Amino acid sequence: ADFSNRTAQLKVCQEEEYLDGKICCKKCEAGQYVKSPCTSPSTYGQCEACADGKDYTEHANGLKRCIHCSRCRSDQVETVPCTIVQNRQCQCKPGYFCRPEEACEVCKKCSRCKEEMAEVHSCNATADTVCAKPSPATEKPRLGNTDKATTSAGTVTVITIVIVIIIGIVLVISLVLWKKRKCSHNPSPGCSSQPSDVKIPIDGAGQGSVEERQNSLNAGTEQQRRVSEGEPLLQNERLAGATRTGIDDEDRGLGDSLSNTANSSQTSLAGLPSSACSSSTPRHSPPTQRQDLAGGRAINENTYIPLEVSESLKKSFAIFTDQVGVKDRKKFLRHIGVKDNDILKAEKNIPADVDEQFYQLLTGWQQDKGKNASIELLLNALLELGHRHDAENIIQKVIENNYYKLNNENE
Repeated sequence: ADFSNRTAQLKVCQEEEYLDGKICCKKCEAGQYVKSPCTSPSTYGQCEACADGKDYTEHANGLKRCIHCSRCRSDQVETVPCTIVQNRQCQCKPGYFCRPEEACEVCKKCSRCKEEMAEVHSCNATADTVCAKPSPATEKPRLGNTDKATTSAGTVTVITIVIVIIIGIVLVISLVLWKKRKCSHNPSPGCSSQPSDVKIPIDGAGQGSVEERQNSLNAGTEQQRRVSEGEPLLQNERLAGATRTGIDDEDRGLGDSLSNTANSSQTSLAGLPSSACSSSTPRHSPPTQRQDLAGGRAINENTYIPLEVSESLKKSFAIFTDQVGVKDRKKFLRHIGVKDNDILKAEKNIPADVDEQFYQLLTGWQQDKGKNASIELLLNALLELGHRHDAENIIQKVIENNYYKLNNENE
């Protein structure tokens, strides 16, 4: 009778409810907990959300607080983070494992297959490495002692060959250097195979081939005839030995190097006419002189008189710009003394107009020279560089434009 009375006193709640004292309250949803119970049957009390990342509830509940999130051990890594509806999930770090059927208090280190075993399954977080003896069909060939010895012998052979080749190269270089040194101190017939330097005489005293001597003789005779007839030598560029091979070495702007300028200048000077040297003709031919349009007078400081004392030279710069080719300007400017820094500065300041660069550099040269600046200096520079035709055209144009007139006081 007492047991029946106790059973009658027990309160039975629905599945979605929980008993709080004598009242059945509805459960809070997953991710929440009961902050305060209900006050009337089959109603919700006050539900509060769990703290994300700190605690959670996975199901509808009547708990008075959320469940704390678990933490991963030092030998584990997090695979699923903790949220308000699920706990944090962890697994062993790579290289370690823990079988699910065992109490995973500590992760175990993965095993390695022995040398004669083959790996069937790799180790993962829940299973160790699985090893087995390989079948004949899948067994990998292994280097035996014979193969290893063969490989070592081949390596030694290759190294030996390389060493022999290096020694041979060193010996050859040493022999060549020794022979050059011996020939430089004690020339012998055995040294005659070395190429000798070709020297081009520029003073007319050197000996050349028969053809060269004949050409020089013809050039000297023709030159004397033109001087006697008053023909301007600047109009003819076919004098013997005249060559302009140095022009091909120049660049097309004003940025050439000083070494190219020096080499080209020497080549142009070497191409000037030399005096005739022949056994059948006396060596008293007059030296070649630069001539102007006056018909035989060499260019000097008094050859041309400016008609506008302060402007004639500057106005002639436009004619020099028209006559002197772009690829020849660089060498010409340095020949008259313009510095490299000034040339580079003009290129930088006026990059798109090479004519304006040339004109401004000539103007700067005139300012630097002051009273010593003259058209004769510029014309002589062109003649020394082998640009006779350009010099002749400039002389003609400055006279036609009434910039200068010929000095006839000595005629």
